[in-house]
Amino acid sequence: MGGDRRAASSSFRSFTFTDFAASSCSSSDALPRHRGRASCYGRRRTASGNPAQLRRLPVRGLSPCRPTPVGYKDDLNLYASVKDDPINHADPTGLTCNGSGDKLECHIDQVNTPNNRALTKTESAQVQAFNTAHTAAAKNLQSSPDKTVKFSVGGKTIEAKAGDVAKGLAGRTFVAEVGQTGTAGTASNGTTYLFSDALSGSIGPRSERGQTDREITTVHEGLHRSGAERQVFPHSQDPATNQPSHGPAYDNAARDLLGIPEYKPGT
Repeated sequence: MGGDRRAASSSFRSFTFTDFAASSCSSSDALPRHRGRASCYGRRRTASGNPAQLRRLPVRGLSPCRPTPVGYKDDLNLYASVKDDPINHADPTGLTCNGSGDKLECHIDQVNTPNNRALTKTESAQVQAFNTAHTAAAKNLQSSPDKTVKFSVGGKTIEAKAGDVAKGLAGRTFVAEVGQTGTAGTASNGTTYLFSDALSGSIGPRSERGQTDREITTVHEGLHRSGAERQVFPHSQDPATNQPSHGPAYDNAARDLLGIPEYKPGT
C-alpha cells in the first residue's frame, strides 16, 4: 500500500554507501530512513584465472554485471534473494517465488531487526506465517492467470490480470522490518516492506485477520508498481496511490483476485 500503510517514520532520501566488500551501492528513494541499515552484503572473492570475474559463491557463480536473473530490477541489494547470507542460503533462480503449481514456494527475501538482534519465537513464527500466506496467494493467482479485476483510484481505472500480478510478485523483493510499527508499503523500485501489522496479520481497517489478511496484503502490494498500475500512474509518488483513501480499492481488488468476499463496513 502507499503512504498510509508505511510506518509513521518512513520517508525517502538519496544516498550512496559502501559495504564491507567494498561494493559501491546507491539508492534513490527506495529505502525508508528508519530501516537502520541498508546493504549490498555478500562474501566475494575472485577466482584466479577467471576471465569472467565471477564471484565464487557456494550457490552459483555470479557475474558482477548480472548477478541474478532479475538483475537490479527490484533491489540494489544483489544478495537479498539469499537473505544477505550466500554462504548458508540458496536461491537458484534469484526470485522471491520459485517453482510452479503445487511446488511453488515464496519467501521474504530479507529480515531486518532492531540492532540486528535475533528474532523472538513469535517474530519467527510471523515471518514463516507470511511466507505461507504469500505462497498461498501466489498459487491462487497462478491458478487463474486470466482472471481480471478493474478498480478505480483517483478517478482513473486500473485493470489487472491475476497472472501478471503473480509474475510481478515472483521477481519482487520482500523485506520484513521486524519491530517497526506500521503496516506495509511498496517503494518506487518495487521493493515491498512489511511492518508489524502486516507480519502479524492484523491490518486495522480490514475485517480479516491472520493468514487471510496476509494474503490480501501480498496481492495488495503486488498491485502497487505492477505493470497495470504503472500504465495508469507512471509516477510512484502519485497522490492517488499513496493517500489513505486508496486502501479499500486495492484491498477489494486483491479480494476479487483471491476470491475473497468484498468487505463492506457494517456488514
